[in-house]
Amino acid sequence: MFNGLLEGAIKFFGITTNPYEGGYITKDGRILDFSGRHLKIGFLNHIILNDLITIKHSTFYGINHSGYCLTKEFPQLMSEKDCIASFMFYTGCIRYKCSPWYVKESYIDFVRTPTEKQIDELSKFLDGRNVNITQTSLNGDVLMDKRITCFSKTKLLTILRNEKTSSIIPQSLFVF
Repeated sequence: MFNGLLEGAIKFFGITTNPYEGGYITKDGRILDFSGRHLKIGFLNHIILNDLITIKHSTFYGINHSGYCLTKEFPQLMSEKDCIASFMFYTGCIRYKCSPWYVKESYIDFVRTPTEKQIDELSKFLDGRNVNITQTSLNGDVLMDKRITCFSKTKLLTILRNEKTSSIIPQSLFVF
């Protein structure tokens, strides 16, 4: 039903190295570009609001510059009870928001436990920030809601271990 969804999302959104423009991080640590520049109308937003997310995390619809439409290939994604949770569940992506430096408040949301590569990527740009962490179920129910003051990889791993998140966490992640 959702085979190829991650590849479709990469084709639709594209990849960025700028954490302020990202919306999701793939299992292998790549950042999906949520600047809006992939959309035919998004280019104007990108010029005005460079380095910011200009589309919502639930914006899976639209046509990109290549003429590709994610929801045409995966129409069932929008019919799911919680399309964001479904997207994270079927792709293994985690959702995040890295607020500008002057805000110092960011968040991470996941359905499946983050991979080591996702955690490493988060650490590159969230270290030292205040971060809200939420784990949701496939239907969008909150399973865990925590806040880390002064984010670090060690603090995140401690929370994941102590909360016994619903996915299996490789023990190799807990070597400090």
